[in-house]
Amino acid sequence: MKRFKVSYSIKGQECELYAEPMDLNHRMYSVERQLMDPHPLLLEHGESGWFVKSQDDWGLAKEEVNALGQYLQSEYDSRPQE
Repeated sequence: MKRFKVSYSIKGQECELYAEPMDLNHRMYSVERQLMDPHPLLLEHGESGWFVKSQDDWGLAKEEVNALGQYLQSEYDSRPQE
């Protein structure tokens, strides 16, 4: 699976993020704020929506995490992959 780039607003600031699905069903993503980010965000989809599975130094609220996961899942097929 390949990494793809999206623009997304985090805490009111537009950011370029690099996301990579970590499983074939796209239920887990690794998200970086830059290539080789030392603190990537690992998102996983569970019964109650998306949640952070890694150490979260991004400071996102539960609603923000869920919105980001939904956005990545919807954008995966339409983005060029690197």
